[in-house]
Amino acid sequence: MWLGKSENQSKYGVILVAYRDIEKDNELKKHFISTINDSEDIRDINQCGDFRGSAGLLYRTSLYHSWFKKTITEYLRKGYQLGIIEIRKDKYEEREKIIRQLDEKYGENILIVDEAEL
Repeated sequence: MWLGKSENQSKYGVILVAYRDIEKDNELKKHFISTINDSEDIRDINQCGDFRGSAGLLYRTSLYHSWFKKTITEYLRKGYQLGIIEIRKDKYEEREKIIRQLDEKYGENILIVDEAEL
């Protein structure tokens, strides 16, 4: 999602992952800052109240939920759970590679379904 910032100004890369039928302690899950198991888990950005100007994790997580809401809803209907991974830009290539390897290893059980920058 383009926010009018150049790549050098972005602080975080964000990956939305859909998953199903994976073991409880799968390596992928340790990277999540948020998990969505059903539609009630989708946070509304307005729930952050006066923290809108903040760069805190709660605000950013709610922001990501709002960006990805349509895709989250689509994959919940398909029987997936979802996780949001936030990666600092200086670590992005290294961690993204790990996530893509898991995506390839698990086929349809782990899917990278969207990405954004903040």
